[in-house]
Order: sequence, then C-alpha cells, then structure tokens
Amino acid sequence: MQKLPNKLNRRTNKDDKEGEGDGDTQSSEETTTDNGTSSGNAKSFRAPEPELVSEKTFTGTAPERLIFIGDIHGCAEEFGKLLETVNFKQGSDQVILVGDLVAKGPDSLGVVNKARSIKAWGVRGNHDDRVVRWGQFLQGPAKGMSESDLKALEDAGELPYSDFELS
Repeated sequence: MQKLPNKLNRRTNKDDKEGEGDGDTQSSEETTTDNGTSSGNAKSFRAPEPELVSEKTFTGTAPERLIFIGDIHGCAEEFGKLLETVNFKQGSDQVILVGDLVAKGPDSLGVVNKARSIKAWGVRGNHDDRVVRWGQFLQGPAKGMSESDLKALEDAGELPYSDFELS
C-alpha cells in the first residue's frame, strides 16, 4: 500500500479544543511542525476550515421573492420541478439553498450546475461539506493513489474522517 505523503494541514487531537470538533477522535500522538507537516498517517490529515464569505448584498433592485430550498440531496430533476412549481423567475427571484445540495440522489452534479445557472446563493450542509473534504483529501495527500490503496486505507481504518467511505 502506498503511504500518504507528509502534506497539508495535519494536526492531532491536542490541537482540538475539548468538546469541539467533528467527532472524529483519534489517539495519535504525532506532532505537527511549524509548516503544518507531520510524520503521521492519513488520519492526521484535516482539510482547511472553510473560509467565511462576506455578507451578500443585493445590487440594483431587490428580488421580488426570496425562495429558500433545502435538502435537495442530488435530485436535480425534482429541483427543476420545484422551481417550476413555485414559478421561479430568473432575474426577479433569488433562490437561497440552505444545505445538502449533493449526495444520496442520482444527479448531484446536475443540482450544482442548476444552482449555478440560476445564480442561487447557499450555505454548505453536512453532505456538501463531506464532498468538499473528500475532494481536498483526494487532491492533496491522496493524490495519485489507486482505488485499491484507498480501499486498503479504509479497511485499516486509516481514512482521515470516520464519514469517508469508498463503497
């Protein structure tokens, strides 16, 4: 099995404040250097905290309606039908997505593309966050690893988050 390179944003439980965090406790005693690297394993990887964005303000005329939608979970067809049902008008209405655009359903990418095309605003839900963290892990420390290497990490309980699954 390929070892993970010593890369980005690694930390130990000692870095987490007691009672906080994402529930992924670890017993690792590794140390983190000043440049954020360590000699640990995949479990020591932590994706960067999401950046907070400044508040959104309407430019020009305020929208006629604010339409709040949550928990789409990758159901692009249903998302489109919902927009039709509420008679969404591009340019007049503003859609605000309140989390969980992706996962579970058959077309997460379709949901993201639709949200972009209608210029929806949104907040990241827990399922969205998992997809972002997976992407950062796969493009960072796990870059170039084969699926069998990743499966071996999963089988050994060495993936960085307990909610990461390959199956």
